[in-house]
Amino acid sequence: MSQLAIWTGNQLPPVNLAMLALAAPYTAHSSAPADQLASHDHGRHTDAQCSTVQGMRDWWGVNDRNETLETLDQLLAGMHAPLYERMAETPAIAERWAPVLHGPDARLLPFPAPRSIVAWDIARLANMVRNSFSIGRLSEGESWAYLEAALLRARGAHLDWLEYGQAFLLGRAFWLAYNTDYGQIAGSFAEHGPVIRQLNSDPVSPWLHTRL
Repeated sequence: MSQLAIWTGNQLPPVNLAMLALAAPYTAHSSAPADQLASHDHGRHTDAQCSTVQGMRDWWGVNDRNETLETLDQLLAGMHAPLYERMAETPAIAERWAPVLHGPDARLLPFPAPRSIVAWDIARLANMVRNSFSIGRLSEGESWAYLEAALLRARGAHLDWLEYGQAFLLGRAFWLAYNTDYGQIAGSFAEHGPVIRQLNSDPVSPWLHTRL
């Protein structure tokens, strides 16, 4: 397992560190410091910036500031978490999840299951905020405002970082099942499970330096 994200020594308040730590499932092994808003050199035209622009286009279909804001607002309001919460009363959603619950991948699911998968939406939002700030699509004030709202949402749904991490894993599995990408679920746990465990145990983890 590679080393976790570096610390720059920025003297951010603990609540700001917690906001940045929301993105840790994605940034843990990246070059994004745990205590810096930008995911790479802010405002400079670099290979990392070009890669970020292309990644947002490929993964999200986001090409400009307006599309970025629209996607961030959707994630904050709830993109997949509401679908998971409505599963009991929505047979079409339950049918997509059933092969996971009753198949070989069931052994991979967190037990007991987190009460919500809000972490799945929030981790993606926080990662997008950091990337969007880095490529100049969000101001610093806008970025912290989104992250503050995201932290409040995460705290309302999850008890601590341990539950947040488990909910992220469960949410990613639900997302794959919802898109009927069942063959990717085992690989998802194999890739992201060790990261979540390291975030909950490594002394340099931002999750051990702040409170959800």
